[in-house]
Amino acid sequence: MSLQGYLLGLKMSTLFAFSAWAGVVLYIDPETAGMFGRSLFFITLFLWLSGALTLILTWLQRRWCDDERAARSLGSNMRQSVFVACLLLTLLTLQYFKVLAFWNGLLIGVAFLLIELYFTHASAACHDSQSSELKPRTQHSRLKPRRM
Repeated sequence: MSLQGYLLGLKMSTLFAFSAWAGVVLYIDPETAGMFGRSLFFITLFLWLSGALTLILTWLQRRWCDDERAARSLGSNMRQSVFVACLLLTLLTLQYFKVLAFWNGLLIGVAFLLIELYFTHASAACHDSQSSELKPRTQHSRLKPRRM
């Protein structure tokens, strides 16, 4: 499937998630809906934010680079969008329970950044190991083997 096909499906699902979130905001009273209404609010907001951020990151990637690079980085764009959406929803949940402080938000942001750096490093190491296996080994050691 081409990049345009993926983006079309992502646009449609993001639009559906936005309309579901807007429906929850407009038609569900949080006081009477209880835990179900709040959960529905957070789930639909997560889906909408993830899709919208993925579309924005992919649009920026296509603007700065070519379509091939944007297609290759679609998975990392999705991962980063999910991380940012989780970060925002975590902060929003802490604010809802009135326990969000500056230091809490900063520590949570650093934790999400460290998780993303781990995944970025792991994927770079995976790509390096795959590319080194494909290269012929032409370097030879200059040391002579010792005889025993």
